[in-house]
Amino acid sequence: MINRILIRMKVVQMLYSYLLTRSDFKILPEPESHSRDKRFAYSLYCDLLLLLLDQSGYRISNYEGRPRIEPANKIGKNDWTHIAAALAANDDMKDIALHHRSFSEALLPHHQRLSAAIKESSAFKDYSRMKTKPEIQDEVQLWKTIFTTILLRDNAIKELINSDPGFTHVGYEQALQMLDETLNDFSTVRSSLVEARRGLATKPTNYITACCS
Repeated sequence: MINRILIRMKVVQMLYSYLLTRSDFKILPEPESHSRDKRFAYSLYCDLLLLLLDQSGYRISNYEGRPRIEPANKIGKNDWTHIAAALAANDDMKDIALHHRSFSEALLPHHQRLSAAIKESSAFKDYSRMKTKPEIQDEVQLWKTIFTTILLRDNAIKELINSDPGFTHVGYEQALQMLDETLNDFSTVRSSLVEARRGLATKPTNYITACCS
C-alpha cells in the first residue's frame, strides 16, 4: 500500500513539474503561409495582444534596446491582469512590441477613453463585485467580452484595423480565432496547474489517511 501511495505522489509531482516547464502564455507562431490573409491575420493578432496589454495598464519602454513591458499601476482587488502579466513575461512579446511599435503609439490617444468604457461596462462591474476570488476562466471570459463588446466595436480601433494596407475580412476573422485560441490555451494551462498544486498538497495526505484507517 505504501508503494502505491508513493507512486501516486510521484505521478502528481511529475505532472506539476511538467506544467511548470510550460509557458503560461503561448503566443502562436507566425504562419508559414505567406498569403495576404495569413499575413494580415498574424499582424492583427499581435496588435490585439498589444491592445490587451495596453488596457491592462501595461506600458512598453526602451524601444532602442530590448523593450520593457511593465505594469504602470498597482494591482487591485479582484485583479483582472493575470493574463497580461503572463503575456508581458513572454519573451516573444518583446519582439512583437518592437516590431509593432506604431500600433502601440497609435493607441496612446485612446487609452483613457477605452479604459473608462471598460470600467463602466456591466461585464467589468460584475467581475469586480465577485464575492469569491475569480477563477482564471472568469478572467478569460471577461476579456473575450471586452474585446467583442467594447474594443472591436470602437470606431477608433476599427479605423486603425481597417487602415492597414494588408487588411482582409478573412484575415480579420482568422486573427480573432487566433486570439480566442490563445486565451483558451492560457485558461487550460493555468487551470491544470492549479489542480496539480491542489493534488500535490492534498492527495498524499488523503492516501496516507486512507491507508491508516
